[in-house]
Amino acid sequence: MLDLIYLLIFLAGMYFLLKHWFNVKNAVILSQTALYPKTKDEYSSLLIPNEWKEMEAISKNTRAYQIVKWGTAAAMILMGWLIWMVFFTDWLEYAYLNVIYMVLVIMNFVKHQGSLLILPEGLVLNGSYRSFKQIKRYEVEKITLSHPLYGLHARINNAYKLSIIQKNLFGSHHYVVVEDQEHLKRITDLLGQHGIHGKTRKDYLAVGEIKSS
Repeated sequence: MLDLIYLLIFLAGMYFLLKHWFNVKNAVILSQTALYPKTKDEYSSLLIPNEWKEMEAISKNTRAYQIVKWGTAAAMILMGWLIWMVFFTDWLEYAYLNVIYMVLVIMNFVKHQGSLLILPEGLVLNGSYRSFKQIKRYEVEKITLSHPLYGLHARINNAYKLSIIQKNLFGSHHYVVVEDQEHLKRITDLLGQHGIHGKTRKDYLAVGEIKSS
């Protein structure tokens, strides 16, 4: 019974890895029709969480794409090895949490870095396509002194956290940091044109309400 549980965990992880890989490959094709960002200036205005680097175009030549490509291949081999360990050895017999932790680490390692692309029919979020019908709203927060992100990097201080909230059971969301209000306005206007509206949170002493045209 325990072996079956481990097998299901590994198969779920392998499914996620393959699905993410195909999503990123599809995003490379879709990115050629992006409405925003298109120019170098627009790409540089978007900062990716954690490392706070400027967003890169989604293409096969980028480091992020290569990590997903080769990382997925390596992860699939490692998952296969772990499945062999479960069925032919007793090394993982009682390591419930360790097994789950290993799967999560592997999945996180090959995850595509943050991204936000606005397309004619939807968005690309972190390498995965979402139609506008799957998007619930957006939220804007000014990164002032009281904001949790303030101080993590000089470029995000007094910039804007833009969160995209999806229509799903968990209300999952992705976010990027937009460096100035001019680029933020371009993004929210485009979202508004496609029926996606949002709000500016007031609890961080943010800018006035940004309304989409």
